[in-house]
Amino acid sequence: MIGKNENTMSEKAYLEMIISERIGFWVSQEKPEGEDPVSDRGEGIIRELPEEKRSQMEAYVRKLVEISAGHEKYIYLKGIEDGIRLMSRIEKMREG
Repeated sequence: MIGKNENTMSEKAYLEMIISERIGFWVSQEKPEGEDPVSDRGEGIIRELPEEKRSQMEAYVRKLVEISAGHEKYIYLKGIEDGIRLMSRIEKMREG
């Protein structure tokens, strides 16, 4: 038997997965603007670092990506909230 907390966590994980998939879908729809010389140069610099510094820098970049993903999720959810609020206002205007 699944307890209430276990069931809630699985629902939360499911919602997280849906949100991640939708964000991934929209990000993949962006058209690349070509090569990014700044990113290319940064990757080259990281590859040239000694192993210890390279692993520290890679950990730092991973953390920045993780933080950015959290911001994307927040903005996505706020956009959904705004859309629902706007639809509600439009519906009220139609009614009255």
